[in-house]
Amino acid sequence: MLRTWIEAFSAVGEFTIAGVIYFEIEAHRAATFLADVLGSEFYKERAKLYEAYVQVAPPEVTLKERAEKFRDKLWNDKVLRTACDLQWTNMYRLRYALRWSIFRGEVSRWFPQVLVSLWVMTGLYQRERETLRPIESKLPGWALRPGTTDWHISERNAASA
Repeated sequence: MLRTWIEAFSAVGEFTIAGVIYFEIEAHRAATFLADVLGSEFYKERAKLYEAYVQVAPPEVTLKERAEKFRDKLWNDKVLRTACDLQWTNMYRLRYALRWSIFRGEVSRWFPQVLVSLWVMTGLYQRERETLRPIESKLPGWALRPGTTDWHISERNAASA
């Protein structure tokens, strides 16, 4: 009987240690990502997007009109478009890194203004980009499609599988 209790406590201790190690790994992953995203270089690039968005139209236009003008500006300015794409790439990277994490629900609490601002500014561009260059044609057949938690197999890759 005593041996059973000792084994049970030992098992609980091992699971607790495994849980702590998992938490430490997840906390390190999240901290590393936040250090990158909130770093000065990444912030400077995002600030350029904000500035271009503000300057694209006069203050009296609606958000929709401004977003349409900004979409057009993104398509015509390769440097700005690349900066925008890199911002979203990092958001996709975060989504991928945290898909099974205990922190996956915390992203919007860490920097909600960034997510909302990026979507308001570039939502039209992102939708148009997706229809013109579907992401599944760029990913391997087993890839996790950004913005979802589902595994996605493109038709092109399904045919070759």
